[in-house]
Amino acid sequence: QDPQPIETSQGEAEDSGEDSDGGWITPSNLKKHQEKDSSGSTESIQNVQSVLQVATLTTDFAMQNVLLQINLNLLSPTMQRVKHLKTYILRCHACFCTTKEMSKQFCPRCGSPTLTRVACSTTSNGEFKLHLKKNMQWNTRGDRFSIPKPVHGSANGRVQGGGKGHWGNDLILAEDQKEYTRHNEAEKRRKERDLMDEDYLPSILTGDRNSRAGGRMKVGGGRNVNSRKR
Repeated sequence: QDPQPIETSQGEAEDSGEDSDGGWITPSNLKKHQEKDSSGSTESIQNVQSVLQVATLTTDFAMQNVLLQINLNLLSPTMQRVKHLKTYILRCHACFCTTKEMSKQFCPRCGSPTLTRVACSTTSNGEFKLHLKKNMQWNTRGDRFSIPKPVHGSANGRVQGGGKGHWGNDLILAEDQKEYTRHNEAEKRRKERDLMDEDYLPSILTGDRNSRAGGRMKVGGGRNVNSRKR
């Protein structure tokens, strides 16, 4: 018996032709591909507009870290952004005690002015990790010469002590010194000052340039103390 010819419809032939083309654009399926491209582009634009309404554009990694911590949308013109959020704590280089109070200058355990800022992170399992610097060395600049011994004064004020230039007087070496506590109380009053007060003048107008950054008091003799020995 002769094999009977199998009849195929026109739609099945087109489907088989599309499958055999392997995704190629042909004159027969050109309109379908154009409709897919147009519908896909409109859907993506609508999704972006519905989710990302306002965003901040910056290339500064420190600013990106702050924006991501406060849960704001972030865009980068160079397509480079931070991948891991960083937070910082203070770690004592002497006794390895850690504290989250970034305003401290003395270690709460040993009382030494050896606090350093260290990056830290928390994993998804709740594990707390410290990211220490590789081959970190403590800066010993200013420790070559000893602090001058305290010398009693005189009635006429000629003998003042403190070494050359009297740099050894009124040094802050501990957190419980009266000079340090007075400075902290004065800083608290300064922060509570009303900026809308008519009698208040900023430092740029008064010429006060002696205050340290952040209102932090100078601890010890400083790094340039050895130059005064010459």
